[in-house]
Amino acid sequence: MINIETDYINRYFTVLNVIYGKKRINYPYPPFFGARSTCFDELRGYDELRPSNGLEISVLFYGIRRAINSGHSTLDREWEKLWENIYGKRDAENEYWEIPRAMVILPLRNLWIPEGKFEENHSLSGILVDSNIERAWNSEKMQIPILSDSENWRKNEKGIYISNDNDLKFIPNEKFRLGRHTKSSFIRDNYAQTIFTRRGAEIIASFAYDFGLSPYIRGLNAEDSIIGEESLDNPIQRDTILYLGEKELILDCQHLSTFHNYFLFGVFKEKKNIYQVKIKDVSRLKEL
Repeated sequence: MINIETDYINRYFTVLNVIYGKKRINYPYPPFFGARSTCFDELRGYDELRPSNGLEISVLFYGIRRAINSGHSTLDREWEKLWENIYGKRDAENEYWEIPRAMVILPLRNLWIPEGKFEENHSLSGILVDSNIERAWNSEKMQIPILSDSENWRKNEKGIYISNDNDLKFIPNEKFRLGRHTKSSFIRDNYAQTIFTRRGAEIIASFAYDFGLSPYIRGLNAEDSIIGEESLDNPIQRDTILYLGEKELILDCQHLSTFHNYFLFGVFKEKKNIYQVKIKDVSRLKEL
């Protein structure tokens, strides 16, 4: 165990370790839990930590998959508890949730933009993704970008617009697909790659199929302007989370932060030499 002391809160962590390539990613466990704002506020109290990005979340799910597949006889209790919280646990008669499923926060924000909002191209619609963690922390309002500004934006070979600082990506509506995916279609999907990277999308898709789940992207339909009862006549800002449905692993990019069963996973910042601290290795996983 390690003890990180700050002026904000004292908390004991076990460290879950996953080897990814030549890099070991260290996840303090248990994760921050509760309302979205509570999770971010608590994590902010630790100079040693930052929120996990999309690739790091996918690697964590890889760790869960390897730990579960190793068999319960060798499964560390910390990994088992983590799986129980993500998968959920019903009572013996399957009538209620003893452990409700937790939703994993991804610190990326989405702005759904319908047609007619870009001055340079009125037919353009899609989703703007912001990966800047500070702006996610501060819940800053997202703005419609000026994609024709070549000093700040470029368009890649896939037709995705990328800001010069790489924090923002605009994905036109025809460049991603909502709904149920196959393993291969999820890996190729531009929104999934924007959130997790291509390698991360492969890990998430493999996790889903190993557990008999379909990868699923849930969001607003910027082309049809309406989904359910919600009009998309104007841009709508939403959060990004990952959670298990009954038969799907859902990447939800239109979620409202109104619940209190969120997980926010941190990682140790690379500049902090935690290897000088005695930690408990609860898993030694092989390289991907």
